[in-house]
Amino acid sequence: MSAWIVLDVTDCHQWEVRPPIYSETVRMPQNKRPTVIQLSREQAEREAVRLAVKTGGRFAVFELAGVVKGRVLNRGEPMIGAGPGGLHVPQWEDPATLP
Repeated sequence: MSAWIVLDVTDCHQWEVRPPIYSETVRMPQNKRPTVIQLSREQAEREAVRLAVKTGGRFAVFELAGVVKGRVLNRGEPMIGAGPGGLHVPQWEDPATLP
């Protein structure tokens, strides 16, 4: 089964640029983050058109090509596995302190 999201990109050029360690990325504002996953491309495109007509904004449709499941490792814990099925994410700093 495929999954799709519709993203409001009307003012994406104004989104906050992330710190240098996350080069070439911007922070998506909370109110612009998708809250619904569409189960077909056709439905996602219809929703994008509906939202564009309703708001006058610009909307992009993205296929969720892969979903990665992982867990945060404790400091000093070795990496185990690799790839979407077994990748573990090391905890280099407290996520609550990240910008």
